[in-house]
Amino acid sequence: MNAAIADRACLLFLRGWTVRALEKHLQTPRSTIHYNLKKRLGTKSKSRSTRQGALRIVEEHLKDGQMSSRQKAEVRRWMAANMQRIIEIDEAHDTRLLTAKAEKELARQECGSRSDFRANLFSIDGGGHA
Repeated sequence: MNAAIADRACLLFLRGWTVRALEKHLQTPRSTIHYNLKKRLGTKSKSRSTRQGALRIVEEHLKDGQMSSRQKAEVRRWMAANMQRIIEIDEAHDTRLLTAKAEKELARQECGSRSDFRANLFSIDGGGHA
């Protein structure tokens, strides 16, 4: 598997594709895909369900509808050109980066409310709170 295909497989995997779907799409054996994903994304200890990383955050912004088609294409070209470096930086830092969706879910769990946590945190109720 050449580097360009391996980077594409990583990007699709981070977007939620399964290894089986990648196998069919790329017409590449699962063992080769597993090997390249492990090599580029690290071991299973940093699973995609807990490991957010910069790529997931960028993907979320690409899907949120706030960028023009031209901007999205430019970001995707940049991501493809810098995939290995982005993955290396993510792997070098253990800080958990959260997508906006993950941040809202964490706030809901911690604050016990489905509303935006900032509204509860900074509410002005006239009760003398700053």
